[in-house]
Amino acid sequence: MTATDSRAESIIQLARTLLEIDGQNVTHERIAAKVDLARQTLQLTLTSQEVQQVNSRLRELYAVWIGQGVVLEDARDHQPWLQMRSASIEWRLYRRYEKYLSNQGWHPRTLGRLSELSASILGLLEDPYREGKWDRRGMVVGQVQSGKTANYTALINRALDAGYPLIIVLAGRFNDLRSQTQQRIDEGVLGYDTLTVNPGENAPHRTGVGLVKGFGDRHVNSPTTSAQNGDFSNSSGGIKPGKDPVVMVVKKQKTVLTRLLRWCRNLAPMPVLIIDDEADDSSVNTRTILDDNGNFDPEYDPTAINGLIRRILLAFDRRCYVGYTATPFANIFIHREGPSKNYGDDLFPRSFIISLPAPDNYVGPERIFGMSDDPMLGIGREGLGLARPVTDWAEWVPAKHDKEWIPASNLPFSLRDAIRCFVLATAARRARGQGQKHSSMLIHVTRLKAVQGRVTEQVTTEMQHLRNRIRYGLHDDPIRQELRELWDSEFAPLDDGLTWTDVEVCLTTAAEEIVVKKINGDAKDSLQYYNNREVGLKVIAIGGDRLSRGLTLEGLVTSYYLRNAGAYDTLLQMGRWFGYRPGYLDLCRIFTSPSLIEQYVHVTLASEELRRQLERMAELEMTPEDFGLRVRTDPNQTMTITAQNKMRSGTSLQLSYAATLNEQVTFLKASGVNQANRDLVEQLLTRAGPPERSAPLDNAIWRQVDPDLVVDLLRSYRMSRANFRMIPAALAQYIEERMENGALTDWTVILISNTRAGDRTTTMAGLEIGYTQRTHMSLSSEERISIRRLLSPPDEGLDLNAAQQRACIQEVQGRRGMVVKFSSMAARKKRGAQHGLLLIYPLQLRVPGRKVLPSGDVASVSSSRLTLETIGLAVSFPDDINAPPMEYLVNETYWQNEHGLDDLEEDVE
Repeated sequence: MTATDSRAESIIQLARTLLEIDGQNVTHERIAAKVDLARQTLQLTLTSQEVQQVNSRLRELYAVWIGQGVVLEDARDHQPWLQMRSASIEWRLYRRYEKYLSNQGWHPRTLGRLSELSASILGLLEDPYREGKWDRRGMVVGQVQSGKTANYTALINRALDAGYPLIIVLAGRFNDLRSQTQQRIDEGVLGYDTLTVNPGENAPHRTGVGLVKGFGDRHVNSPTTSAQNGDFSNSSGGIKPGKDPVVMVVKKQKTVLTRLLRWCRNLAPMPVLIIDDEADDSSVNTRTILDDNGNFDPEYDPTAINGLIRRILLAFDRRCYVGYTATPFANIFIHREGPSKNYGDDLFPRSFIISLPAPDNYVGPERIFGMSDDPMLGIGREGLGLARPVTDWAEWVPAKHDKEWIPASNLPFSLRDAIRCFVLATAARRARGQGQKHSSMLIHVTRLKAVQGRVTEQVTTEMQHLRNRIRYGLHDDPIRQELRELWDSEFAPLDDGLTWTDVEVCLTTAAEEIVVKKINGDAKDSLQYYNNREVGLKVIAIGGDRLSRGLTLEGLVTSYYLRNAGAYDTLLQMGRWFGYRPGYLDLCRIFTSPSLIEQYVHVTLASEELRRQLERMAELEMTPEDFGLRVRTDPNQTMTITAQNKMRSGTSLQLSYAATLNEQVTFLKASGVNQANRDLVEQLLTRAGPPERSAPLDNAIWRQVDPDLVVDLLRSYRMSRANFRMIPAALAQYIEERMENGALTDWTVILISNTRAGDRTTTMAGLEIGYTQRTHMSLSSEERISIRRLLSPPDEGLDLNAAQQRACIQEVQGRRGMVVKFSSMAARKKRGAQHGLLLIYPLQLRVPGRKVLPSGDVASVSSSRLTLETIGLAVSFPDDINAPPMEYLVNETYWQNEHGLDDLEEDVE
């Protein structure tokens, strides 16, 4: 650490302390004031540029916001335990880890949310002291490079504190990823460096949490080490859980898991927690589970890794499995049939699914590439402008080539520019005082190892040539002028005032530090970030599969990525540039093809839609078995959602707004929002003229309403995004698009009135209206209220004549025989493509009374209390054969929900 770095770090730490003591909202002005106070107190001098950098660093720390996790849980066969035991657990390991993260610069709000989320996940597992047999299986969904490792490290510490004696981490398929994960466990859990000590020693080689004082000393054994060959072996099997717990990190590889299975066979009574990192990779069974007649075969043989993981679980009477992934597409298509005789249940997360929020300083695909405006979701976002389209690579390394391919002798100009951008960015980071930080460049253009070797030779030659030109700086060599022009076009001006003069001073040192490494199964090179943690590794990493999943490229600044991906999950996992870029995001650049940029935009939209479905299901308090999800397919048909052999239960389905009901089921509590929405509804009704009404408290009907009035209402109406498909602005866009084609030009608006409301009435547009009563389903959100359904199905037929309504009454097979139902779909088909229906519900929402039973379960009671008076909207669109469809792949639960009997519909006498 340089003297400047040391002074800046001291000022930052004191300023943070002053801000925390102050206890007020942190603003840019307050940060600047505390920095000045810290400088005066410590009597340290910084240049104006260094002061700007300190202020910028603190602004990044205090800009962090992180939302709540989304939880789907099945509480069957689960005994709530953590709340009752929490006060008696010391949490020594977890508090030590929390202090370690704080020392690393984690913001208190982020630490607070990590504490909540890790405790929530632990509570969804089973109490390790619970007697009898039990089996919990869950999944945690994050985003690529968003901090999943920190989350499960926190979970490991909590589980050890709570009494779990054995924790097994399954960490990818490659030695690099397993080794990197072990290093994280060394730092975050064990507190000693497994690379330099023998397994099981009470190690003097402290690292990470082992350097944090004040939490006592509790030893945790590890039969695995962070060495490249430090995986679980026969020689490491002498360690057994006992007085000290055991944590190990193993590859998902057949030989290793077979060895581990033998080791586990005598540990049946012991509770175990298995954490499966990258749970969609290798863990999912891709073999058929059906017999020749298409029926479930209980004796089927799964793939090797899937079968071994399940057999290891079966070796324990008390077991928990938690899969972590950023791309759960394969997991949601796991078949739901019964257990295999030899392998037990599959790895479907039947007990719980948690969607982790990403902090606002996370740089994900939607920030990098943006999202196009979408009529189904009503979202759109501009990207940060960091991506650079590459079009000059086809002759160098074409998309289709074999291992004999010899790249053209001259590197593409785009790759030469990318290498120069990396040199400039590394120099700029040094000028910012980040010279001791890791700085990486990724080159990923082929999956073939032989071709990777030839690319490495070319890049090494290019880097040597560039380094010599910068080092010797001959007068007739225009290299520095070329670099300045690239700096001016790519980076200048920067917000922190960094200039070309500042960068040029650091060019020679930056170029000298950079090494080129080939990272694949045949290469001896590895990314030794840990060994270079004091000085910072500056590396150009060239590879394929080993760089495409799980492995973190520390300080990744520049990416040159051309490899086509055949599936959504593959594409997202290859995006190693997602993550956190504190203090250098403005220097990051991604060079890739225009087609890949387009694919990322689409996959980002599909991923966001999937997350919103999870939010909606959580609002409805559904379980993972209700996991009826859909994933939109690639309109260009260049990618599948996941590998074909992982989509055993996927079914294609064409969906659009045509012939759909879009109803508001989630309501914001903010009184200002509800009053504004009510005013908008009143304006529409007033402008629509006098309604039809037969008697007081009857529904009020406006026919032949101008569609522009409906569009105006939807454009301004505010609603929680948890409504998922009920996005008012998106509905307005769809209406306007169909109006251009002669559809949705005639609207009926109905103000629904409850004739049984008694004195529970309100006045709207001069009419007395009976409130519709609905019950709030969830107590989990402070900002919003959710209900299961807004309307009764026959409401969709209120604009039809009597004969049409009678035609919508159908006899269908229910769970208890034949029942009479009103068919909402039949009503939409009878309406005609020109006719839309808007239903408006004045609502009183109530929370059901509940009581806590001695077992810890919650039971409903008859009493309830009024929570909110508000307005609810439902828009029913007619069938329209000309409406543009969107193709989705849906899992079996979604298909059954769409085409089976809807339990929420009401019988019609």
